Amino acid sequence: MDQPSHDDHRRLPIGDDIYEEMIDELLVDGSDDWLMLTNVASRVQQNARRHDIELATSDRITVGIEVLQRVIQSGLMRPGDIAPETHAFVPWDLSDSEAIERIDEGWRLAGDHLQMGDVCWLDNTAEGLRHAERVHAAVCARLGWPPSNRQ
Repeated sequence: MDQPSHDDHRRLPIGDDIYEEMIDELLVDGSDDWLMLTNVASRVQQNARRHDIELATSDRITVGIEVLQRVIQSGLMRPGDIAPETHAFVPWDLSDSEAIERIDEGWRLAGDHLQMGDVCWLDNTAEGLRHAERVHAAVCARLGWPPSNRQ
């Protein structure tokens, strides 16, 4: 069976602005704990709904893989596993392209049956944490939080 290429995201009705939203949200989500692939799947689904975009399962996976490709290749997140004996994050010893291929294959195999902890875990890098802090600060500034103490 032929796997969709990573370029398939270009045929989908999702622009770079929506990809950037998903990346920002994932990095903020990942700023205080490791993320599971189900977190990525949820973000894709939430953003598709928010922008009134209907995606079939294979398209949701394609979008999710594109998001992961962007964060991994940009050095913002790294994939890995949780060591059962120590409960520590263990990054994969793979190239970025090998890691993306492994995630793509595992996610497509699971399809709609993706479960918590399946395929991989994701950890923000130091740069990913800085990016999340900038996003958080921008949102707080836009919302006027914390409120000033005007008297």
